[in-house]
Amino acid sequence: MKPETWQRLDRVFFEALELPTAERAAYLDRVCGGDTAFRREVEAVLAGHAAAGGTRDSDRLLSPAITEGVGAAAPGATIGAYAIEAVIGRGGMGEVYRARRADAQYEQQVAIKLIRPGRDTDDLMRRFRTERQILARLVHPNIATLLDGGVTDQGQPYLVMQYVDGQPLTTHANERGLDLEARLQLFLTVCEAVQFAHANLVVHRDLKPSNILVTTRGEVRLLDFGIAKIIDAGQDSSTTGDLLLLTPEHAAPEQFVGGTITTATDVYALGVLLYELLTGSRPFQFTPAAQLHQAVGNETPTAPSRRAADAAWLTKAKLARSPVEANRLAGDLDAIVLKALRKEPARRYASAAEMADDVRRHLNRDDAGRQGPPVRAVLHHQGGESRIGPGARRLFWDRHSARRRDCGRFRGRPRNPVRGLASGGRRHRGRGSTTSPVGRAVARGYRGGPGRRRRGGGPDHRRPHVDQLGLPRP
Repeated sequence: MKPETWQRLDRVFFEALELPTAERAAYLDRVCGGDTAFRREVEAVLAGHAAAGGTRDSDRLLSPAITEGVGAAAPGATIGAYAIEAVIGRGGMGEVYRARRADAQYEQQVAIKLIRPGRDTDDLMRRFRTERQILARLVHPNIATLLDGGVTDQGQPYLVMQYVDGQPLTTHANERGLDLEARLQLFLTVCEAVQFAHANLVVHRDLKPSNILVTTRGEVRLLDFGIAKIIDAGQDSSTTGDLLLLTPEHAAPEQFVGGTITTATDVYALGVLLYELLTGSRPFQFTPAAQLHQAVGNETPTAPSRRAADAAWLTKAKLARSPVEANRLAGDLDAIVLKALRKEPARRYASAAEMADDVRRHLNRDDAGRQGPPVRAVLHHQGGESRIGPGARRLFWDRHSARRRDCGRFRGRPRNPVRGLASGGRRHRGRGSTTSPVGRAVARGYRGGPGRRRRGGGPDHRRPHVDQLGLPRP
């Protein structure tokens, strides 16, 4: 799709979204004219938006390409060796059914994804084959498993997948009143599944609560790789022409503008997911659809702690209170979420695993009474650069290296390679104190840290190495 066509599709989609459903057909007649291919693109985008949880009933445009074949597989019908029981999901590409094996070989309940008649275009067939290829390579306990696949007697391709009887991640957490620690543990499990996909060169592109189910036993399952992308250095990784392949409130800025898709796209979605787990709302939840892509691309999200403390917002979101108290979000968790939500992919976490490491570091610091190495995101401001200037960094590392060379002076007591810089001790008072940029940064990382001797004897627990402060070397 050419850039000008992309821009036109973007404009027509958001304008149509603002209209009542009954008026959209006439609007599309007017703006699309005789361009039937373009109209099908717009209708597919609207249908995909509605299926992903859009606020309007946009999948009921009177278009044969969208409505033909709905409910084609009725309860009792068979697909391969499976008998259909009920429809459990519907999207722009087709339906998902709950089914049970019917050949008496063995008992098994499954989910069957079936392309709807009239939607089996070359592009969607290619995406369907890609999903099958992706699921076949992703064997992980927290990712729904591909079991079988084939083509119906009517020529419709289908996938047979593990059936997951569960609730969306946020629904599960809210209905059970999970505390902060339990929510973060669930999030860490999601990060592990996403990192596994990334290690297999797969970007999900549509991470959201409805695609992450939690069973009654608390097991997490990542679903729906229907718009996932295999990262291939030999292929174009842009999203041009893929506007229908996103859920607006969970999509990264680069997805709105046809930018390059990388693992950072999923990191952004993980930031939105964590934001919703912690505050009960999404960063741009009540932004009008026509302005949403502008907000995602240009506006800085409100920090989770401020959102959780905003009584007016809670009323608007129909929440009696925030799922997590605001004072427990300030600091580490604000920094983690806002780093994941940065506009530029290069300034987000480098991976889902790196984001998970910061969450674990926060949990460990809470368990240890705020001791231990600091969360890396806290040591950096919104610009993504160190708070400490290059000159001060040079001074820090020079003094650190000199003290390591001369460490024999400190035998018999715990070594602190930054003693003169952070502690303002008797021997070094005046040469480096916590009033300097270096001293303040180091003190923030070490004050109350685990390096002090335990009272009453015990092993010599040394302070963490200065590399854990996250300071870039000069």
